[in-house]
Amino acid sequence: MLECDRHLLGGLRTSLNGSVDGASRLSGPVVIEAGARVTRSCIEGPAIGAQTVVEDSHIGPHTSLGKGCELRRTHIDYSIVLDGARISHVTGLHGSLIGRGATVGPAPERAVHHRLFVGDHTRVKVPA
Repeated sequence: MLECDRHLLGGLRTSLNGSVDGASRLSGPVVIEAGARVTRSCIEGPAIGAQTVVEDSHIGPHTSLGKGCELRRTHIDYSIVLDGARISHVTGLHGSLIGRGATVGPAPERAVHHRLFVGDHTRVKVPA
């Protein structure tokens, strides 16, 4: 699934229909759908779904964010985040699939990377 997503994202053309503040940096082909908001973040060529909020985050290459997601103080790359998922204060997410309505937040311990396959409407705590 992740490999298929990487292939599809490779053919995207830039389309900015949401809002991006002046403190954010975009690189590569980026798709930001209507109603999405990017604030103080670095975006490297992913697709960001409608009504999704990205704040103080780094969204790396080959990453798809579904509709209505919230990502705050998060670093994620080579991943898929499905509609309505929330990720906060988690760094090092790589090669992950986050299900619809899932919540991912920090845990007390530290780790360098996390690899997650999280089902729909699930709550997961990982080291931040």
